[in-house]
Amino acid sequence: MTIVSENMERRLYANDKLAKMFGAETPENLLIDRIEDSWCDVERYQQMKAFIASGQDLENFVAKRRRADGSVFWVTMNSQMAEVEGHKARIIWMSDVTDLVGLLRDTGPATEAKSA
Repeated sequence: MTIVSENMERRLYANDKLAKMFGAETPENLLIDRIEDSWCDVERYQQMKAFIASGQDLENFVAKRRRADGSVFWVTMNSQMAEVEGHKARIIWMSDVTDLVGLLRDTGPATEAKSA
């Protein structure tokens, strides 16, 4: 879980589980790193920011992300607005769905075509 500024420009908080997911040495390292550097697809990052800017919360938003070591993984993201120390912020929960994305790719349209 992370808490980010309302404009999504920086992380205000990150927990140990998120640090481990992103391969960061400590949660504090995630606070220093630029959020956009962990996105594999800049266009998808911009879509997410535009969606949030429209006032909506993320619901199962799937994105391809990058760990500190450069390896790639997939997450699903959910968010809600909050107030932190008198400032608007956004809480974001992430789950690693890399295995699910791989499974869906393996059983996608190509597999259906073979069974037809």
